[in-house]
Amino acid sequence: MELENLENAGAPNFQEASIQSGDTHELRRDVRTNDWTLPHIRKTISNSPASSVSDEDYHLQSYFAELIQSRNPYVHAEPEAASNAGSFMSHSKRLLESVVIGSKMLRWPRLPVTYEDADSETINCDVHDDFKEPKFSKSFTGYFFTVMLLLSVLVALGQALTLTEPVLLYTRPLPLWMNRSDVKLYATLKEVYAAMPESKIKDKFNLFQMQFNRKYDTEEEMKYRYSVFKFNLATIDELNHRNPIALFGITDAADQPLEERRRKKSLGNFSNYESMKAMLPSDAVAAASNGSEHVMGKMFAFASNVTTDASGTVLKWASSIDCAACNRYPAFRNYSDTNLPTEFNWRDLGAVSSNVEDQRLCGAGWAFSVAQDVAGARFLRTGSLTSVSAQQFLDCETTSNGCSGGTTVSAMQYASGNTKLASKESYPYQGYNNADMMVRNQTCDEVEEKDGYESDIKNTNGYRMVALGESFETMMQVYLTKNGPLSIAVNSNGMEHYVHGTVGCEGIAGDEFCNEVISNAEYDSTCDPLLLDHSALVVGYGVNEGIEYWEVKNSWGKGWGENGYYRIARGTNECGIANMVTHFVNEDEDTELTKNVGEDL
Repeated sequence: MELENLENAGAPNFQEASIQSGDTHELRRDVRTNDWTLPHIRKTISNSPASSVSDEDYHLQSYFAELIQSRNPYVHAEPEAASNAGSFMSHSKRLLESVVIGSKMLRWPRLPVTYEDADSETINCDVHDDFKEPKFSKSFTGYFFTVMLLLSVLVALGQALTLTEPVLLYTRPLPLWMNRSDVKLYATLKEVYAAMPESKIKDKFNLFQMQFNRKYDTEEEMKYRYSVFKFNLATIDELNHRNPIALFGITDAADQPLEERRRKKSLGNFSNYESMKAMLPSDAVAAASNGSEHVMGKMFAFASNVTTDASGTVLKWASSIDCAACNRYPAFRNYSDTNLPTEFNWRDLGAVSSNVEDQRLCGAGWAFSVAQDVAGARFLRTGSLTSVSAQQFLDCETTSNGCSGGTTVSAMQYASGNTKLASKESYPYQGYNNADMMVRNQTCDEVEEKDGYESDIKNTNGYRMVALGESFETMMQVYLTKNGPLSIAVNSNGMEHYVHGTVGCEGIAGDEFCNEVISNAEYDSTCDPLLLDHSALVVGYGVNEGIEYWEVKNSWGKGWGENGYYRIARGTNECGIANMVTHFVNEDEDTELTKNVGEDL
């Protein structure tokens, strides 16, 4: 079958190929670029001489795959004859049973397929064995496209059976976002691992072992890691599909199974958004659900059954007039929700250490996030940037669970009630927490006495809630510019595979495409805003070709992401980035505090 180049009709360019009996042409379409390709041809029945698939059947399958996709660029369909008759029948079923018109799903009858299996037994696939009445759109547009599709199928069926004329395919125009220069650029950078033959994937695995110095003890372990590697490649394909201007690829985590990768994240209630909110005053949570203007500059009493630290019995919410940076940068006082710079970054102003920590396989992101937040707040007060010990939080903040996870709120409470915090140099990171409580308490009691512990790090003795939901992102911007880097909790699904670019979908491609990707995904590429399994530090924000983003400092080492940082879409609460945001403040410099709960600060 020949596929014409219909440039004048606006159809995609096709490669020409002649199909021979026993060959399979995998017809693929990249929804990012709208390109149709025939990546490779391979023999499919060579090991079963008695098996056969007629050219007519195969052409018919190919035609329907093209027809479906020509009208539905979000549907992935490909005709494929595998190495045995049974899998060919199974694939035929999957190929033709779904057609999408708008947001409506139609069930379509399978084509009749007759072939012989390896034992020469003829098998017939009944065309009606799973047919269901189509559910048509009730709108005029839905009826119109449905009728047109049915007519097209009837006409095309006749053409396909004669096989004397080439099939003419027409596609609807590309969505505007697919024509963006950055989307096209990233599409060229993304390898589609699912289209690779096994030999090439094995080459990738061998290169990965050399690049990341992997040595497996046994042949069984190598086989297991290779199977994990292939699974992660499939996940990377999904992540690249869902994030049009971010690149995911083979990183140090490529051979790590999910349970291993989870070791560097918070688990259980320490990642559950509802459990996190339960730590806060219920009236604060209720007020915040109505918008940031209902909580800004307010104080809320903790319930008597909620454990808090020595910082007090009230939760204090950030105010847009707070400005810890104004002593050093007086002009920052003019920043507001209607007057903000287009781009801003505390890395340029000295409040962020150039060193990027590596927490390794320990869920210590919450400890690093708060330690770096405290360091930034101290810099704005003293002009000196001293790294704060994350290990002290792991050992001494007893309401969290060390390497198994913790929350930034409880870490903020610990630091607010403590009289002294250690520097990183005097209390270095070990990547583990003491499980023995007696040893843990003894170690933490020594913080006050041990030589070499910084005596002036504890110059901040309070914290603020900054954001608790998607309506707070503008408030985050204002508070970031006027008070320093912010501690956040975020969903990190798939982030181990991040290479560079801006993570996000809805703000770039729109809800329709992004929801379609999620519903059709075989692997989980979603970023659940209610599962905040990691914590990091927001250090700035910017705009790239019209796409707004946050810049975030991670604690997975400089070899990860953009030299230890990543960008994530701003304005859509991507991955729940605005759901749990806190920050340290200097209480002794705040002259507008009141002691009346519920009143403005």
